[in-house]
Amino acid sequence: MKIFVDVREAAERLEELVDLVFRADEVFVCRGERPVAQLAIFLREDGLPPNGTAEEAAADIAGAAHSGKRTQVGRFRSIDEVWAHAADGKTGWNQDKTSTHEDLYDAYGLPV
Repeated sequence: MKIFVDVREAAERLEELVDLVFRADEVFVCRGERPVAQLAIFLREDGLPPNGTAEEAAADIAGAAHSGKRTQVGRFRSIDEVWAHAADGKTGWNQDKTSTHEDLYDAYGLPV
């Protein structure tokens, strides 16, 4: 069965949606009326370990995609670690300030 879920509802009910995916239901996450993502299970054909851990799966994915920098060779990170790592890469950047784009507009608010 195809199931369409709003992003906010998906965030609240993720465990239930994962269970539905394991039952072979198709779960689509939508913004408004448009699907933007689909939940899927890993299959043995994907080349992932069938009974492996999440760490092993991440290492396989990183190796296959040659993306060791993004996953630190398969190491999962907490979201706090990810934000700290992202902040480290922006030296001299004021993390508390949003962009005003004032350099793109003149004193009257018209594009330069």
